[in-house]
Amino acid sequence: MKIRTEPMLGGAAFSFVILLIINIISVFVVMGSMQQMMESFMAAAFDPTAPPPSAFSSPLVSIIGCLSCLAPLIAGIGAGVIYARQHAKIEPITGSLVSGGAASGALGFFLAGIVGGIIGGLMIIPIMNQLSALDPSLAGSMGSVMGAGIIGSIFSGVCYGMFYAVIGALLGMIGAAVGTPKSAKAA
Repeated sequence: MKIRTEPMLGGAAFSFVILLIINIISVFVVMGSMQQMMESFMAAAFDPTAPPPSAFSSPLVSIIGCLSCLAPLIAGIGAGVIYARQHAKIEPITGSLVSGGAASGALGFFLAGIVGGIIGGLMIIPIMNQLSALDPSLAGSMGSVMGAGIIGSIFSGVCYGMFYAVIGALLGMIGAAVGTPKSAKAA
């Protein structure tokens, strides 16, 4: 059975948007927590009576962690379901739709992995600026560290995107199998 492009792109777009939203939210929540932790470390360094830093015990960080675990499931299975439903509207189903669901999930997850790597690379810039502000003696070496961090983050984003595509394909297959309309399964 051939894979239809329009349903595949619809499912891929759904999974990409879901994964991108959770990635952006988690990056900004973690960045805020790191900022609080750095400030509390600085306060503790100059004030021995300051409470110990505990930025990562925030309930918001825990909620985002749970959502980060659920988002790939929703995105992958949703991509497969969207592919199956849109495909059934375009033409009668004569075979299994799991290959289209797999392609849809894999494409969305691969693109989300690459964009996540780029976002991670860009987030290195404010972290390095904050570290150089804390210790001005590090300012000279931060440029090369920042460049290597950005390139490494983008490269790991591509590798992660390839691995993530396999997970997206598996979840897309499940979604397509579950999401195929009942009337189409009987044909």
